Amino acid sequence: DALLAIAVALLARELRPGSRLLAVAAVTFALPTVMLNSAAWGQCDALYVSLMIFGLRFVCRDKLNLASVFFAMALAIKLQAIVIAPVLVVVWWYKRRPLVPLVVGASVFAALSVPPVAFGRPLADVFTTYLHQTQEFGGITVNAPNVYQWWSGVDVGLATRLAIVLSALSLASLAALAYSRRRPVTSRSLVAYA
Repeated sequence: DALLAIAVALLARELRPGSRLLAVAAVTFALPTVMLNSAAWGQCDALYVSLMIFGLRFVCRDKLNLASVFFAMALAIKLQAIVIAPVLVVVWWYKRRPLVPLVVGASVFAALSVPPVAFGRPLADVFTTYLHQTQEFGGITVNAPNVYQWWSGVDVGLATRLAIVLSALSLASLAALAYSRRRPVTSRSLVAYA
């Protein structure tokens, strides 16, 4: 939680240089969702989210290779870090960067996969864990408070395809918005995309 508070404070300073870092960090640390996530539910979401925020900070500074390192570390910790992928697609597309940041990110992810293999986990398991996780639950929601709760009687396959189509349309809309603006991507617009 402390790492998350530091990451948010540093990103706030990036966006608003006069920000009071201690106040931003304290508010982040004291948020009920942050406290409940780790203390009550025993989750480590603050760890991978803090890495994502550090990555966003490096994107704001136009250091895409370093950003890729942080995003890859976040993804190595938890699949939900993929939520930042649309922002990355827009940034790399808009800035017309070479594939180097993608290679850097893939290399970091691969390097972080070495320790489990060194301790005896089969290589195939390491690289298919997330694929298996996507198949683990048979419903479209597991008591999560989201829009899919309203569709509890809908066919899972249909709902999954619909969710993928809606996500793809959202990504396409985000990319079209960024492209249509034809202005440089700023820190503020980047955070708005995120």
